[in-house]
Amino acid sequence: MTGKALLTWELGAGLGHLACLYAVSRELQQKGFQVCLAVKDVSGVHHLFTEVAQYKLLQAPVWLPKIRMQRPVSSMADLLLTKGYLEPPSLNSLVRAWRSVFSLTQPDLIVANYSPTALLASFASGIPRMVVGTGIGELAPGQPLAPWKAGEEHLQRVRWQEQELLKLVKAALKSEREVQSLAYFSDIYQCEATILTCLPAFDLYERSPDVTYALLPGQQQLPAASWPDNSEANVLVYLPTSFRQVEPLLAELARVKANTVIVCPGLKGLPDRAGGKCKIYNYPVDMEPLMAAADLFISHGAMASTCSALRYGVPVCVLPLHLENNLIGSVLEKSGAGYNMAQSSSDEPFSRLVERLLNTDRLKTNCREFWLQQSRDIAPDFSACIGAALHRLGA
Repeated sequence: MTGKALLTWELGAGLGHLACLYAVSRELQQKGFQVCLAVKDVSGVHHLFTEVAQYKLLQAPVWLPKIRMQRPVSSMADLLLTKGYLEPPSLNSLVRAWRSVFSLTQPDLIVANYSPTALLASFASGIPRMVVGTGIGELAPGQPLAPWKAGEEHLQRVRWQEQELLKLVKAALKSEREVQSLAYFSDIYQCEATILTCLPAFDLYERSPDVTYALLPGQQQLPAASWPDNSEANVLVYLPTSFRQVEPLLAELARVKANTVIVCPGLKGLPDRAGGKCKIYNYPVDMEPLMAAADLFISHGAMASTCSALRYGVPVCVLPLHLENNLIGSVLEKSGAGYNMAQSSSDEPFSRLVERLLNTDRLKTNCREFWLQQSRDIAPDFSACIGAALHRLGA
């Protein structure tokens, strides 16, 4: 199977979605596919797709009006209400926009990353489809939506929300028989292949045996980065520009007896202040060599970098920005392989916390044990997983 592949990204934020699509696109190109990207945020494409001229690039259909919930978002159904699923006409417009993308690109394969509306629009289209994502934004067909918060009250609310979501979807596409037959909203994720780029412990669903877990390869096409040259412990920090406490964080880390490398793509104003035991990179870098020598990883809880840290036996301190980050932090906290700041009620200074985490041997042991347990279900070769998925698709 070769031809045209359309890679989509619709919801979520950060370079992780583009990193996922880049890894998939490289494999597809090597197998003879022409690749077109339809992504939520084109501003970061040039960071990862360094051969950007080789790709057709489109802006994905997204819902721009900002809708404020009267309570925190607690499920995929909640999130979709703020992304164009509030009324049938608005959802119908989004579906039509995605179908216009399909008409324009004429794909022989759709690869969806956190793209529920693209999957809805292509449901029963006859176009082969592959889902690649982290397991939080990728639903499990035939299963009800998983709540993003613990507690019976959240579970009951999500059950009701899913019923309302399904009614709205069927009202928006009332002339389409296949949509009317949906038992769960998750059924739109019935695809020929699903690859989840996470450890099974981070997956919210009980999956079919056909689902493959495989971590993303490193970004070796990115610029190299290095640690300060001394014998101190190494603290690696990765944060998006939406993290608003960079200066206070720097001040706290300056008090820690350790080297610090901070990777914050797009960060403005601070890089010139770095020096001595601290390096700041305000552009994406190849983090694999950094992670291999790190003693502690601090981040907002991005899936790919968290899994990379665990692979190297590096404990993770999570400063969650979003609910999905908190879910990842909660799993780490429960396993003893990391620390979740969102679950901390302590007024301990952050510098002291970092020193304590650096000096807690049990944390490192738990991290290694957690990885050994989880890695049994991880496919060792991402490239081979893409090849196997294409074989199932008829290649």
